[in-house]
Amino acid sequence: MKRKYKKPPIVEALCEFQFIPQEPYNLTIPGLFYDKIKEEFPIRQEQSGLSFNLLQMIKGDVEVPILPKIQVAETLHQQNTEESFRTSVSRTYYGAFCSLRNLYGLKGHTKSNVHREVIEKLKASKDNTEQRIGKYIEDLRRERNCADYDDEKSVDKKISERCIIKAKTIFQLLNQPL
Repeated sequence: MKRKYKKPPIVEALCEFQFIPQEPYNLTIPGLFYDKIKEEFPIRQEQSGLSFNLLQMIKGDVEVPILPKIQVAETLHQQNTEESFRTSVSRTYYGAFCSLRNLYGLKGHTKSNVHREVIEKLKASKDNTEQRIGKYIEDLRRERNCADYDDEKSVDKKISERCIIKAKTIFQLLNQPL
């Protein structure tokens, strides 16, 4: 018999499966799995295959959506080719940079100097967190430039992973009060 709680500790549980995009996959597996658990979990909701989280960052009166480019970068990273690592590094930088540019009121700025402007604004801040973000975005820009323009330099899984971690760290730091 199922135990009923007055205040259940779990309100909703999700189950997600992720597969390597280029590997063969048997589409009947989820149905076979559900047949085994449907008595205990009768409510089922299907989702499309592509999803992402859209978060909001708030600084003062400005709300800026965090673009899902970091998740695109993670998907590329999992493809395990140098081309995908290069593109992952680039997408990682732009995901973080565009969010920072918009957050710091430079959304309309599209000239190439806006990259340096955002980085310098952050690094010159009196706030230690913003200085740290400035250093991380500068590192990401340097890696992006190598990935996009330097065919002689190898871009491997470690570089791609390190960039994704730095971008996620930027977003974590931004969730702290600025």
